[in-house]
Amino acid sequence: MSKKGRILIIGGAAFIGAKLAKYLLDKDKYKISVYDNLFVGSKKNLERAISHSTQKEGNFRKIGKSLKILNS
Repeated sequence: MSKKGRILIIGGAAFIGAKLAKYLLDKDKYKISVYDNLFVGSKKNLERAISHSTQKEGNFRKIGKSLKILNS
């Protein structure tokens, strides 16, 4: 079994980000992390991804603190 690549999708709860997350998860080659402030996006858009990825809500301007959580 090969090791999965890791991808961070910023804005992953918005329409395009959620579609990208689903597409990449369907490939089954990537470990997905989604970062979104939910200003435009919605957790509902991530229904498919929730059990197969890591999600973090926050502001991109403060992503440095959150990356520590996503990398663990």
